[in-house]
Amino acid sequence: MKFYRKAAHIDQRNKAYGIYRKARRERTITKLPCLICGDNESIAHHEDYAFPLALLWLCSTHHRHIHSWRTNRTDGTPNKTIAAEIAQVILAHQELLNETAHGTQS
Repeated sequence: MKFYRKAAHIDQRNKAYGIYRKARRERTITKLPCLICGDNESIAHHEDYAFPLALLWLCSTHHRHIHSWRTNRTDGTPNKTIAAEIAQVILAHQELLNETAHGTQS
C-alpha cells in the first residue's frame, strides 16, 4: 500500500490562506480593485506563501492569466518569467503609491 504525503507547498498555502482569512475577518486588510484593470470584483493572489499578507488583488481574468502563464504549454515545465515580470511591475507601482502617500517620494 502506498502512502501519499501532502506536498509541503499545500501546507504553506493553507497556512497563508488562514492568515489571510483571519485578517479579512478582523478587517486589518481591505479588498482592493484589480491592480491591472481596476475591476472591483477582485480576488487575493499570493505570489509567495511565505508572505501571507503580501497580496496582489486581481480580477478573476487576470488571476487566471497569472496562473496559466506559469506553465510552459509544450512541456509542462515551470515558466514564472511572465508572472514574475507582471508581479514586479505591480509591486513597483504599489511602492510608488506608498511613497507618495507617506511623502517620501524622491
